[in-house]
Amino acid sequence: MSRRFTPRHNYRHTVIALTGFLVMALGACQNSEVSLPPVTSELSDSSWPVVDEHFDPDLVHDAAHALITRYLATTDTITADGGEGPGKMAQLTTPAWFPTEEAAFANYRSQKFRTIGDTVFDSLVIQSVAWSVAGVLNVDAIVCVDASWVWLVPHDAPDPPEGLTEWLRSGDDDLDISEEDYDLWSDYLDAVQPIPGEREAIVVWLVGDNLGSLLVDGTINWEGADACHATATID
Repeated sequence: MSRRFTPRHNYRHTVIALTGFLVMALGACQNSEVSLPPVTSELSDSSWPVVDEHFDPDLVHDAAHALITRYLATTDTITADGGEGPGKMAQLTTPAWFPTEEAAFANYRSQKFRTIGDTVFDSLVIQSVAWSVAGVLNVDAIVCVDASWVWLVPHDAPDPPEGLTEWLRSGDDDLDISEEDYDLWSDYLDAVQPIPGEREAIVVWLVGDNLGSLLVDGTINWEGADACHATATID
């Protein structure tokens, strides 16, 4: 006999208890004196982005997409290991921003947490592309980062039963499973009490000598993107 899997408690919509989980996963806020350029697309209809005409928009998008993909994947790897190995971020971030990342991962170690699951993103919008007076390329972007399928668990929590992580990654709330697996999965969730992530709009500052050498120079949660709380249709 099989039944649809619905946890006894809806962990996916539990309020995050560990303050700043998403911020820890992505780094902390950049200097509050930085003003946000306008953004367009589904995230906002306020104005068009400012893009240097010398750059191919598709190339800029692809370069930013590739870096953010590596950045989030590396973040998941480090947090899955309880914050160990933060040096992996050094090759993806500027020297100025790396200490913020390092301190964020230290929170996982000190509070003895780790993560299960993979962070994804969509709706990447390039806000601006421009050279600074110092000859540094600046790319500012907003992206919808989705940690809905990432769980925060105690570092010493047992690994999930077979099939539960796959269910977490699939996002299939209508999965039919056996009665035995249903009880096993629900017992695990009740015992471990995982804390789910959220889907949020993130501003990402990227800098480099050129598109091929971009590094993350800061991130901040942005509250102006209601579209990030809905199902996205573009990448």
